[in-house]
Order: sequence, then C-alpha cells, then structure tokens
Amino acid sequence: MNDGDNASMDACHLISGEMPIARSILDALPAHVAVLDSAGIIILVNQHWVQFAVENDPANWDLLREGADYLAACRKAADMGDSLAREALSGIEAVLAGRARSFSQEYPCHSPTTKRWFKMDVNARGVSGGAVVAHLDITHRYQAQQALLLSQANLREAQDIARMGRWEIDLVTDHLEWSDSVFNIFEIEPHSFGGCSRSFLELVHPEDRQWVEDAFRASLDNKGSYKIEHRIVLKGGRVKWVQEIGRNEFSDTGKPVRCVGIVQDITERKLAEQQLRQSRQMLQAVLDTIPVRVFWKDRNSVFLGCNQPFALDAGLSSPEQLIGKDDCQMTWRDQAENYRRDDREVMESGVAKVNYEEPQTTPDGRRIWLRTSKIPLMDTEGRIQGVLGVYEDITEQKRAQDEIKQSEESLRRSNYDLEQFAYIASHDLQEPLRMVIAYMNLLQSRYQGRLDSQADEYIGFAVDGANRMHQLISDLLTYSRATARGMLTERVSVQAVLDTAIANLQVMIVESCAKITHDPLPEVMANKTQITQLLMNLLSNSIKFRGPDPPQIHLSARQEGDKLVFSVRDNGIGMDSSSFEKIFQVFKRLHGHDKYPGSGIGLAICKRIVENHGGSIWLESQRGHGTTFFFTLPAA
Repeated sequence: MNDGDNASMDACHLISGEMPIARSILDALPAHVAVLDSAGIIILVNQHWVQFAVENDPANWDLLREGADYLAACRKAADMGDSLAREALSGIEAVLAGRARSFSQEYPCHSPTTKRWFKMDVNARGVSGGAVVAHLDITHRYQAQQALLLSQANLREAQDIARMGRWEIDLVTDHLEWSDSVFNIFEIEPHSFGGCSRSFLELVHPEDRQWVEDAFRASLDNKGSYKIEHRIVLKGGRVKWVQEIGRNEFSDTGKPVRCVGIVQDITERKLAEQQLRQSRQMLQAVLDTIPVRVFWKDRNSVFLGCNQPFALDAGLSSPEQLIGKDDCQMTWRDQAENYRRDDREVMESGVAKVNYEEPQTTPDGRRIWLRTSKIPLMDTEGRIQGVLGVYEDITEQKRAQDEIKQSEESLRRSNYDLEQFAYIASHDLQEPLRMVIAYMNLLQSRYQGRLDSQADEYIGFAVDGANRMHQLISDLLTYSRATARGMLTERVSVQAVLDTAIANLQVMIVESCAKITHDPLPEVMANKTQITQLLMNLLSNSIKFRGPDPPQIHLSARQEGDKLVFSVRDNGIGMDSSSFEKIFQVFKRLHGHDKYPGSGIGLAICKRIVENHGGSIWLESQRGHGTTFFFTLPAA
C-alpha cells in the first residue's frame, strides 16, 4: 500500500471516530485530502488540499472548498473534453455508488510555473458512505521513471546503431534470453527461437560451431570471461560476422550458474579487414615484383615492412622476418649509424632526400653500392610517422663507370701522346723537307732543258711531291693544334671573325670571283683563333669545290635554346649522301690531287674545332646542287 492509500484510509478512520483532532491529523498527511459524503459533497479538506486548489485553479476554488459538489467540478472538466477527467468522474461515481471499493489514476497537473504529476486514490468510507479522495505529488517518481524509460530507449537505439544486443543464459536450466537487438542481428522473430544454447548453435556457421563451444567451455573452466568472433548463417544462406563478449557468474561452491553478455554485428568491420588485407597483399605483390628495393620504418628507425627483394638482400626469406628489427641488427651494422642519421634528417625536416649514393655490406661480406631515396612517411592527417625508402643496387653501374673513367683517362693520355707525336713529327719533318724542296727547286731551275725530257718530268714529279708533302705536314700540324686542352674561351663576334677569314682568303676569293654574303651574325663563347680557322676552312672548301659558275656563299645563324646553329650554304658541285661521313675523316678525299689539290684534313679540323666547343657539325647536299654545312656553338 502506498502513501496515497494510507492517507485516504487514515482519513476514513478519523472521520468515523469523530476525533476532535481530526483536522490537525489530516493537515499532517503528505497528500492533498478531501472527504466526500455519499452525494459527492466535500465535507472536509486538509491544508494541502487548500494550497493545491488555490495555486493550480484559483478561479474554480468555489468548486473545491468544503461544502462544494466535487462531482460538479469533475463534470466541468469532463465537459471541456478532458479524457482523464471523464475517467476520474466515472471512477468516483462508482465508489460513491458502492460499485467499487477504490479507484486510482495518475495525471499531469501543470501550472504556469511548474510541471507536476499526481496520483489520485479514491477509497469508500465504509458503512457511513461517501469517500476519501487523496492526491499525492509523484513528480519525482514520474521523472525518475521517464528518465529510466528514456535511458532504456537510448540504450536500445545505441545498441541498434552499434548493431549490438544483450543476452543472458541460465547455465542451470539452459534458458537463453535475447534482447530485441539480438533478434534483429540474427534476423529472426522471437517466436521462432527456441531460447536455449542448442537453438543458438544451430544459427552458428557449421565450420565455427565446435570452436564456439570449445571457447565457451574454456571460459567456464578457467573462470574467466568469454570473447569470440564467429560467423552466423541467416535465412537464405547469407553469412554475418558477430563478436560475443560474456561474463560468467558462479555459485558459492564454484558452480557456473549464469552468463551475461553482448553480441555485436561486426560484418562491416570484417569485410573492411578483408578488403584491407587484400589491398595489402596486392600492394605487397606489386612491391615484390618491382626491380628496386622498398622499405619503411617507424620514428625510431625500426622496420615496419619491406618488399621481397629487400628481404633477400638482407639475407631473409620473407619480409615478415624483418619487422621489428633495426639497422644495427642487420649485416650492414657498420653503416647503421649513417642510415639512421639520414632517417632522422628526413623525419625532422619533412623533406625528401633523393638519389644519393651509399655503401652497404651484404650478408656474404661483400661491399655494394646503392642509389637511395628517402621520403617522410605520413599518416592521413599529415603527421610524420616514419620514413619510406627505396634503393637500387648500382654496384655494376659504378664498376662500369670506373672502367669508363679509366678508359677515358687512358684515351686522354693516348690522344695527348698522339697530339704531341704529330706536333713533334710535323715540326721536326719541316726542316729536312725544306732542304729537299730547296735543292729540288735548285735542280729544276739549273738543269731543266739541259737534260732529256724524261729527266725534266722526273724533276717536276719530285718538286710537286715535295710541295704536297710540305702542305700535308703543315695541315697535320694545324690539326694537332686544334685541341680543347688549354683553350681560352671568350665572347667572340662571329661577324668580326668572318671579316678576318675573308681578308685571309682574299687572293682565293678574287681569283674565283666568289661572292660571300651573310645575315646578322651573333656573338658566341668560343676560342677566337679556332673559330677563325673554322670559317676559313669552310669558305675555302666552298670556293675549291665550285661549279662552272662563280661561287656564291651565304652565312646565317639561328638560336636554339642555349646554342646557336650556323649554316654555310654554297652553289658548288655538291656530293652524294654516301659521302657525308667520310669527308670529316682525316686524309679522306673524294677527288684526285690533279683536279682538286689539298691534304684532306680541312674538314676534319672543322669537326675537331666544333667538338672542342661542345657542338656538332653536319651537312645537307645533293650532287650538282651545292652544299650547306651546319654547326652549333654556345651562345654568349
């Protein structure tokens, strides 16, 4: 019996006993109490009733004071459409008419300033007739109940969102209870579930049942908790993954009596893990097939992973064996501090370090060379979590480069020796050759016509041969001097150099009636003497190999990047494309001495001069239609 019941029963006794202190005792009761006669007239109220009526409905106080018709007040409220008032009126009339001993109702009663809830208890007064009406303020209880309901609703909603439900099994009776969320997870109706462990196991994937049973028994044997992930099979054969966590309870004698736990749908997580696992496997497969070595470390330079080639270089059979190790534990421990210093530099600066060379000691003790790049390893929020590195073994490449350097050095020494030999030989041959030429000229001038015609012819051959030998040695000396060693480069005006070359060739130009024109010519970074020799050789070549018409030669230049492309075009005899490479070789001639004199070195000198300046030379020509020589020089 609650406080409202006690208050109304006490009032009945007080009134029936006609005790003088009845009103005082009624005022002490916690409820708002009114005593009705058999007609529903209020014959007595306590002080709480008066306060309640005045505070909540002062306009209708006349309907609630002593002597007023309480039923009239209820009818007024019922006539205004208040369903609770109609229910209350019906209940009070039943008690007053003797059809019921009591009536109870909970209802809200909100004032402008407060919101409260009450419980009304109506009890018959016994033989004297009438009834006692007690209104008890249950606001705190109601609010607590509503908070509990809200909390339970929030819990159910949270469980639904988290796909989680609660279960409980009586280990003595094997009775299993599920929350609504568990039925939602298993996608079955409550009436179709047997409510025991066997019914649950029938829903577990056949391949997981024994494992689930063994795990649960082990938790009982160990008196520990129960946690497991397994699959369940739904209608239609679909499969879900769930996680179960349970807590076992035991009797005082140690006998298991109850297990309470939760189950959560983790299908999406499992699918995500599977996709992640597949992605990692695919990435690992790709990394394992590329020819470079790949590795990644944490902020402490501890290996987190690598590809298969890196693992093999480290003397391991698989990348998994490297995880958790650092460089100090590898065969390259002698280089470990250098590697770790590079790691720190990249992680602290956040800047990649790329394409630098470093040594490494292999498991078999060999020393190899690597070309390495390292970049910061960052998480999704851009925070540096470690370092990612790649390298390639360039040992053979380094060995080849060293061999090339040695070959280049040997070739350089050989070329230098040859140049010295050619210069010395050319210089030393000049003096005896001058003597031969002098005496042959003397012999020709003194005895020509005094001997027979055959002797004159022989003397002529000897003089001509000596002169050609002199020219050949002179050209060879010029070729040996056309070297880049010690060559001084400066800003050179090609226009000024061309003027000098034309002046040097003035006799040849006049004799051949050659016409030389040019576009505006730029400045170059070059050796002035060599460029003068280059233009003289090309101009004299165009004049020498002229056709029936007077030579017409035109020079032009155009810019291409940081280089200038020059062209020397003539209207000479031209040549076939099969001869393009041959004419730049030393002593290679396309015509006999009797028709076109010369040593065959002039264009070879041109090629060497252009290459000394980092350029290239080539030509375009067609027999009978002239030739255009092209060459490149660095712009000033």
